[in-house]
Amino acid sequence: MGDNSGIANGAWPPGSGFNSTISFTLLQDFANTTDEVAPTAVACSAQWVPAGTGAQGYPTTWVPCGDAGSGTSWKFENTTDMNKGYAGDFIIDVKLDGSIGDETHEFTGAVNVTSDSSTGNSVTCLGGAPLTGIHCTGGPFTIPVQSNKVVS
Repeated sequence: MGDNSGIANGAWPPGSGFNSTISFTLLQDFANTTDEVAPTAVACSAQWVPAGTGAQGYPTTWVPCGDAGSGTSWKFENTTDMNKGYAGDFIIDVKLDGSIGDETHEFTGAVNVTSDSSTGNSVTCLGGAPLTGIHCTGGPFTIPVQSNKVVS
């Protein structure tokens, strides 16, 4: 939604609120997982209620991506900037369950997305027409594998 409604006083009139959404495609390129020979594109998305409505303003628990069984999930890392309502500053954690031979692995990584275009992982967020919220675009982002844990 955004903090500012775009009308004169910036407040959102009662009944004008709507859920925030995010959607992105994750191009998985974890070597040797599940015997894949090429990167796999997995669609990830979520909706959440606006901050200040008594609920958490964005998902901080794992959200599954793609079809059931894809083994891929993501979440926002709780950050100070997100808590202040900065739409263009956030961290996305990604997790993939895969296999190498007979072992099941959990691969994890994270990307810090900012509004600073010099970082290489940036988004541009613009306010839309009044009562339409903000709209951000950006990417692609590279999320390196930071952990490869054998789980079985």
